[in-house]
Amino acid sequence: MNENTINNHFKKFKVLKCNNLSLGNSLKLKRQEQEQIFKDINKDIEDVNLDQIISGIGKLEENSEHVYNMMVNQNDIVQNTFILTEEILISLKTSSEDMKILHYRDWIKKLINEIAIRLNNTEGIGGWDVWKKISRAFDSKIDKERVDFRQSEMEHIKRLEEIINEVDISIEEFECLMRLRNKSNHKFHKGSQTMDEAKNQLKSFPENIVEIGPLKKVLKALEIWDS
Repeated sequence: MNENTINNHFKKFKVLKCNNLSLGNSLKLKRQEQEQIFKDINKDIEDVNLDQIISGIGKLEENSEHVYNMMVNQNDIVQNTFILTEEILISLKTSSEDMKILHYRDWIKKLINEIAIRLNNTEGIGGWDVWKKISRAFDSKIDKERVDFRQSEMEHIKRLEEIINEVDISIEEFECLMRLRNKSNHKFHKGSQTMDEAKNQLKSFPENIVEIGPLKKVLKALEIWDS
């Protein structure tokens, strides 16, 4: 959960808390008024003061309407509090899943190592030198939100595509992995995983998380290339 989201939740919570306190105080006053009206009506009944009884009933009706409206408003505050609480819980769950998914950047690095090895002897250029060009191409495309790579980058991108296609990873899926790799380090939860641990944890994520499919292919590719 980012700082802006947290601050917005706090602001909403403070407003709801303030409104609820204000309504609570008003309801307390109205209840006291209600009690006094009942006392006055009872006294008027004892004194058989018909005009005052009718006037008291009118005040009671008006006060009851105020109390009802306040209760409706307070119910709205309670409902909004439930909504805010749900938003916070969803945000916390999403944040937790983001933290867990960042474990897999280590596996992406291992995949890149394997790719760099297979990029060796490309026109006499070392694999890591070729990878730097490919990595820069992805960074540029992602940062500038371009639809496609530059024409000058396509030769190396096509070579990458040939390599990752061997393990059923598409360029689109690989870009998804590069976006995950680039996520801020401050969210990264340190700790290493075995291959089995990585596979089992992936199974626990909701299938609608876009990185799940590509990450499964990363693990499969590393198993194939490491064997």
